[in-house]
Amino acid sequence: MFLTVLSICSSNVWAQDGPIYYRIGVHDEVSTDFSDKPRNLEFIELNNPYWKLYENSLENKKDSIGNRLSFLGSNNSAMEGKSTNYAFFVDTAYVNRGLGLLKPQYMLAVDTFIANDIFAVDNEWWGNRYVIGRYLYNAAMYAKSGESSGRTNFNKVQTIDQLKIRNPNGDAYLYNPLWERLAFAWAIHKGDSLYVLKGVDLEPRYKNADDDPYRLWLTLSKEYGVEGQYVDFDKLINENIIPGSEYQEEYFLPASDGSMQPEMRTYYDFKPVTALSPGKTIGLHAIIALDDNTHKDWVFSFRIVSQENEPIVFVIESETTDRDIQNGSIILPEYGGWVGIQNVAPVIARCDEWNIKNDDTFAFRVAQPETPAVSNKVISSDASAKTTVISGAGNVTILNAAGKTVIISDVLGRIISNSIVSSDNISIAAPSGIIFVSIDSEKATKVIVK
Repeated sequence: MFLTVLSICSSNVWAQDGPIYYRIGVHDEVSTDFSDKPRNLEFIELNNPYWKLYENSLENKKDSIGNRLSFLGSNNSAMEGKSTNYAFFVDTAYVNRGLGLLKPQYMLAVDTFIANDIFAVDNEWWGNRYVIGRYLYNAAMYAKSGESSGRTNFNKVQTIDQLKIRNPNGDAYLYNPLWERLAFAWAIHKGDSLYVLKGVDLEPRYKNADDDPYRLWLTLSKEYGVEGQYVDFDKLINENIIPGSEYQEEYFLPASDGSMQPEMRTYYDFKPVTALSPGKTIGLHAIIALDDNTHKDWVFSFRIVSQENEPIVFVIESETTDRDIQNGSIILPEYGGWVGIQNVAPVIARCDEWNIKNDDTFAFRVAQPETPAVSNKVISSDASAKTTVISGAGNVTILNAAGKTVIISDVLGRIISNSIVSSDNISIAAPSGIIFVSIDSEKATKVIVK
């Protein structure tokens, strides 16, 4: 039975028996196992079962650098058929530790590439495992305070009153024109940090290519490591810091008594795109700390509305009261910012700004997608569309290759699989690590399997 009376401003909407935040893969079955591992999921509006969230990359709006933006959108999947991809890579930010056991935090991404760099330094082997993709973020700061500040501490107190100076290019992040939107940006999730990138051609389709994240990885490895082998993150950070820009600022963390206590952390400003080192096209915009449970613009929690349904019904929580990290509640804020639908545009809706009515759609559920979380520019129902290889967990997905011979081999040239595929969307089991995929004897594509 679907819950029909929804009022985010009313405390009685929240389920009190059982978990108060949705822990995907643990609180109910949305995959083949109960675990906290990242997974691909679709987000479906509760009251409109054909309407799903997706990446809308068709609007002609640009950031301050001149790159075209893409936004979180809502679309009628019954009208679009299979030409639009609705899957998100639900990446864990802060889940199975500390307060994350009570309020799990996730990041949502599209067009992801899981890199597993293995390299030798002074005859010692090292490994880097990370995800490159376009990560979703609450664009309130960029719409109001200015995206070019370069400051990395997005945990600091940022109340609505402090965000009155509008960014000259901030209207790009607004809808109609009062609502702050949610947008996507290329970023790297490694460990407890999200490295937000900036640079040339960082549009929804990097260098206008179908295999965007892999090409971006190649560029990063060329500019900050060894091309085609690994990315040196120390080099990525150090070569983008503005000399002498070091500063300290308060970072608020929850204390044992429930209060938010400051600790001093060191930060740096990063070079603008116009001042990148010679030969560099990609730089750093910010590094987001993911090692705590405070509200952040790049992470989201799924606050349960009803546990009577299967799957669980929830609202997507982004902000505490007035975006005030120091004074707002870290768990169950009475007022906050959630993802709501204004007309057909997902926006940040705040209880003290929007009188949410019973028939408004703020509740979502999740479902398994038919295709992985890739760019909407990749998926096509056209039989002549370009064949695409996408790495997964223990497999590779081949798109638009029906009737073609697919040969998968390892780094030693040993054949793992040799078959004629019968579908334009097929997954083939593959061992973890680097493999090569050749389609109809064309030049092999290098893929790193999780």
